[in-house]
Amino acid sequence: MSSLPIREDGSEIVSYDFDDYPIRIRWLEQPLLQELADVPHWHDDLEFNYVLSGEVIFLLDGIPVQLRPGEGIFINARQVHHITSLNRGTGKESEKAEDKPDDSSCLSLLFHPMLLCVTSQVEVSYVDPLLNKAALPYFVLRESNAWHKEILDCLVELYRVRKISAAPLRMQSLLFRLWDILYTHNPVETTELPIQKLFTLKAMLEYVHRNYTERITLEDLARVGFISKSTCLHLFKDYLRATPIEYVNSYRMKKAAKLLVETDRSVTDIAFTVGFSSSSYFIKQFHKVFGCRPLDYRKWERLRSGQITP
Repeated sequence: MSSLPIREDGSEIVSYDFDDYPIRIRWLEQPLLQELADVPHWHDDLEFNYVLSGEVIFLLDGIPVQLRPGEGIFINARQVHHITSLNRGTGKESEKAEDKPDDSSCLSLLFHPMLLCVTSQVEVSYVDPLLNKAALPYFVLRESNAWHKEILDCLVELYRVRKISAAPLRMQSLLFRLWDILYTHNPVETTELPIQKLFTLKAMLEYVHRNYTERITLEDLARVGFISKSTCLHLFKDYLRATPIEYVNSYRMKKAAKLLVETDRSVTDIAFTVGFSSSSYFIKQFHKVFGCRPLDYRKWERLRSGQITP
């Protein structure tokens, strides 16, 4: 079950580290990364990830991006993305973050672009050109490149100073340094992605999230997106690597899993609540996704979370 809170329009509900300073930086270990996998989402924040161990594959607007130890990625604002695969690896020795967990695999930074917009001139001249550049949905960073390495070092330093007394002040200077490097080199080698397609996809995802309890057909989604059924199929497959109906059922399963753990409602009741018309079909599909029957899932998740004892 995912621990990533998502709104109806597919955007992440971002929880920041400070009440009045919109930034979040985390060391993400394998178990948490696994929970976040296969959850397509987007946000207004800028995102940087830095892999130190194992292998992480991001799916960004339908494009798989494989990251190994010593590599990172910048993800621009409002880009649909998610982790699609994780593989354990040897890892990379690092002495830069002394208080990181031993098996941490990824350093993840999110911050709202408003932190860079200290004046209207800075916003218009130095932030908007990259923020609104369709040709820069993401950019891969590698330690072997000198200026890439500078950005990755900024991420590590941001993690180091996150708990000092004047953390926001120090972090602000590092964010300016990081953005200065990115702006100066202005990488635009990635392929331009049609923004209109993303808005169409987001509209269809929002429809699913609002109406998953009802019957949803391919025709319904195509009508919402003002596109043909074949275009609808291609959008879902290209961007989410699933058919529309597979995505709908996957979303229903996530909601069902939450209800199983948080309520004592029957399997049949939950099946109908999340949009399935047959409890036997629901149980079969649930087993495909989670590898167990619904009642076993309820028991194991409650044991894991300490709600019940063995």
